[in-house]
Amino acid sequence: MAAEKLMTQILIDAGQPYDWGSNTSVNSTNLQDFGLAKYDETTREAYVLDPDNVLRLDSNNPLYIPPSKAAALLNLANDYGFTLDIHPILNVTVSNTQTNDVYNLTTTSEYEALPLTNAQVNATLFYLDGATQTINAKSVSNVTDYGGRCTVNFSGIPNTQMKVLALSVNYYGIHTAQTYNVGTGVVPAYLIGNNLYLNSSNTIKNAAITQVIATETSGNHSISNFTSQLASNSLRNFTLAYTEPTALAILGVLSDGQTLICASRNISISYSTIPGTSSFPLSYSLERTVIIGETTYTARLLLWRMSY
Repeated sequence: MAAEKLMTQILIDAGQPYDWGSNTSVNSTNLQDFGLAKYDETTREAYVLDPDNVLRLDSNNPLYIPPSKAAALLNLANDYGFTLDIHPILNVTVSNTQTNDVYNLTTTSEYEALPLTNAQVNATLFYLDGATQTINAKSVSNVTDYGGRCTVNFSGIPNTQMKVLALSVNYYGIHTAQTYNVGTGVVPAYLIGNNLYLNSSNTIKNAAITQVIATETSGNHSISNFTSQLASNSLRNFTLAYTEPTALAILGVLSDGQTLICASRNISISYSTIPGTSSFPLSYSLERTVIIGETTYTARLLLWRMSY
């Protein structure tokens, strides 16, 4: 019963304030209530989570919410410990071939790593053209074979190491959209709401940034992008005029004109009151299928008593 109540609280409630994931003024000291659900003033769909809320559970996030704070807000006191794992249902691995800009993909199920045949793959390679210092894109599509494998070929683009691969994979209604840094001239950044955080004191070359988004039209999934503007900036913190709700990543160019910034919304999280714990003796486990952005995930909760 405790596990059921806890899972419902985490996945159905948006927390307080309701925009705490994207609101940079909210941190671990003033968060009032914990929940991961996406808040909508007109409709509420069960098990649709807010990507900004979920990304606050990543320990690399500049505004990370530690599990001890979540446990306190969930009224667990010292009676229970928990682990919350959130991972995509479809696993997609990417490897480069010996040919430039040709990539091998393998798609498997979350359980037993079984290969998935006939998965529809739409891929877009974003790259920084060093000559023009602009971000360009090329798209291709393919279908996985009996081994869950396929190849995406982007041959013909300028030779560059400043590139990010975006994938949209659909397997009979189960969908995943992820980005992969496939070049060496890419540095990470973090996106929180409309705020873009850099790891260093570097500056962005100009106000134009590229938003990579996952779209669905009549059941067909694809990757698209558009250019938007930075509204303001300060050291290591840049504000976007607008962030698309289904944005997979934000791409920009550093002031040197030769480095690509990628703030990805890839999610694969293990969040535990005992770090590194993926199982626990006598724990109770629950699973739910959830939607974050345009991707289908499994949310798995383990709950155990700390005292008897």
